[in-house]
Amino acid sequence: MENNDDYRSNSAVKNKFKELLKQAYGNSKVEENVKEADICVILANGEKYYFELKKATLGKDNVIFGSATLTEWRAARENSGHYFFVIAIELSKNKKYDFHIITPEAFMKYSYIPPFKVYFNIPFTKKDNGKNRLDYPEETKTHMLFKMKRILILFKQHGIILII
Repeated sequence: MENNDDYRSNSAVKNKFKELLKQAYGNSKVEENVKEADICVILANGEKYYFELKKATLGKDNVIFGSATLTEWRAARENSGHYFFVIAIELSKNKKYDFHIITPEAFMKYSYIPPFKVYFNIPFTKKDNGKNRLDYPEETKTHMLFKMKRILILFKQHGIILII
């Protein structure tokens, strides 16, 4: 496998696909990294076509996995008929790709939204005794203690035993 930075980068894929677009569209302008997608083709009459590239490796079960951001889906909706997802399947280590252009409608059939996640970053301070201490504002501590007391009372009322 390539190093992580190269694997996540679409630069080689973009260059190969841009070459194909230039051949297909002749003198049309081909722009990279526009707001809406990875590549935009602007025809002589000003009409724009957007291509969002998704680099993938075919898995052992002949399935590829990837994701599309909400920003990309919004751009697809706002540019209906002019926006395409492009799956670039890596065929070999020498940067040969098999490109598949898919409409958002067809792409949606294979898409799903996983369970929503809420990310967190909790600061800890290392104490002199080697233990870590959670750092959060005093008002949060008071609020948490109040809520914990309420939860423990509810547990007791309903016969729930809490083992810590």
